[in-house]
Amino acid sequence: MNNKDRLVEFFKSAKTDEQKMLSFVADNAKYIAIKEEPNEKCFLYGTYVGHEGFKQLFANLTEAFETQKFEFLGIMEEDDTVMAYGYFEHIVKSTGKLFCSHWSLVATFQDGKIVVCRFFEDTAALEEAFKS
Repeated sequence: MNNKDRLVEFFKSAKTDEQKMLSFVADNAKYIAIKEEPNEKCFLYGTYVGHEGFKQLFANLTEAFETQKFEFLGIMEEDDTVMAYGYFEHIVKSTGKLFCSHWSLVATFQDGKIVVCRFFEDTAALEEAFKS
C-alpha cells in the first residue's frame, strides 16, 4: 500500500474504526487543525499530538459536525509527502448552519505512518458557521 492509499484509508476509517485509523498514525504524530495554537474563535483549532490527540480531534469533529459530504478531488505523492485536496459540507450541530469549504492537507509519512498532518479550510466560513 502506498502513502496515498494510507491517507485515504485513514480518513475512511476515522468515523467507523478508530483502531484502524490509529494504525496509520505514528505514536508521536502531530495533526495541525488549521492553526497551530488553540484559538477562541473555534475550539477545533490547534495541534493535536499522538494517538490521544488524534482521538480527541476526531471526537471534537464528531461533536461539532454532521457531515453531509467529504470528498477527495485530488491526491498526489512525492517521497514521504502526500498532498490532497477536496470539498466538504457539514452541518454545525450547535447552530444548524451549513459549513461548506474546499480543503487541502499535507501529510508526511515515516515508515508507512503519518508523522505530521496539516489541514487547511476556509476559516472565515468556519467561524461564521459557529456564530449563533
